[in-house]
Amino acid sequence: MNNYMITSKDLDYLSDMHQWNFNVCKFLNNLQNLVSDSDMQSLFKKMYEEHKSILNSIINIMEGE
Repeated sequence: MNNYMITSKDLDYLSDMHQWNFNVCKFLNNLQNLVSDSDMQSLFKKMYEEHKSILNSIINIMEGE
Protein backbone atom coordinates (compact mmCIF):
# COMPACT_ATOMS: atom_id res chain seq x y z
CA MET A 1 0.00 0.00 0.00
CA ASN A 2 1.28 3.43 -0.93
CA ASN A 3 1.32 6.14 1.65
CA TYR A 4 0.58 9.42 -0.01
CA MET A 5 -1.50 12.40 0.83
CA ILE A 6 -4.11 14.04 -1.36
CA THR A 7 -4.13 17.79 -0.91
CA SER A 8 -7.37 19.73 -0.90
CA LYS A 9 -6.44 21.13 -4.33
CA ASP A 10 -5.91 17.58 -5.63
CA LEU A 11 -9.21 16.50 -4.13
CA ASP A 12 -11.01 19.42 -5.78
CA TYR A 13 -9.51 18.48 -9.14
CA LEU A 14 -10.39 14.80 -8.69
CA SER A 15 -13.91 15.81 -7.73
CA ASP A 16 -14.21 17.91 -10.90
CA MET A 17 -12.85 15.08 -13.03
CA HIS A 18 -15.32 12.70 -11.43
CA GLN A 19 -18.22 15.05 -12.14
CA TRP A 20 -17.18 15.59 -15.77
CA ASN A 21 -16.90 11.87 -16.43
CA PHE A 22 -20.11 11.10 -14.54
CA ASN A 23 -22.02 13.61 -16.69
CA VAL A 24 -20.52 12.19 -19.87
CA CYS A 25 -21.53 8.67 -18.77
CA LYS A 26 -25.11 9.78 -18.21
CA PHE A 27 -25.16 11.55 -21.57
CA LEU A 28 -23.72 8.58 -23.46
CA ASN A 29 -26.08 6.16 -21.75
CA ASN A 30 -29.02 8.31 -22.85
CA LEU A 31 -27.69 8.48 -26.40
CA GLN A 32 -27.40 4.70 -26.51
CA ASN A 33 -31.09 4.45 -25.76
CA LEU A 34 -32.14 7.14 -28.23
CA VAL A 35 -30.44 5.94 -31.40
CA SER A 36 -31.61 3.00 -33.44
CA ASP A 37 -28.42 2.50 -35.45
CA SER A 38 -26.60 -0.47 -33.93
CA ASP A 39 -23.17 0.86 -34.94
CA MET A 40 -23.84 4.11 -33.11
CA GLN A 41 -25.19 2.24 -30.10
CA SER A 42 -21.99 0.19 -30.00
CA LEU A 43 -19.85 3.30 -30.27
CA PHE A 44 -21.74 5.04 -27.46
CA LYS A 45 -21.53 1.91 -25.33
CA LYS A 46 -17.76 1.70 -25.85
CA MET A 47 -17.33 5.37 -24.98
CA TYR A 48 -19.55 4.90 -21.92
CA GLU A 49 -17.42 1.97 -20.72
CA GLU A 50 -14.21 3.99 -21.17
CA HIS A 51 -15.56 6.88 -19.10
CA LYS A 52 -16.92 4.47 -16.50
CA SER A 53 -13.43 2.98 -16.20
CA ILE A 54 -12.01 6.47 -15.62
CA LEU A 55 -14.67 7.05 -12.95
CA ASN A 56 -13.63 3.85 -11.19
CA SER A 57 -9.99 4.89 -11.32
CA ILE A 58 -10.80 8.27 -9.80
CA ILE A 59 -12.81 6.62 -7.03
CA ASN A 60 -9.92 4.25 -6.30
CA ILE A 61 -7.52 7.18 -6.03
CA MET A 62 -9.87 9.03 -3.72
CA GLU A 63 -10.23 5.92 -1.55
CA GLY A 64 -6.46 5.59 -1.35
CA GLU A 65 -6.13 2.43 -3.42
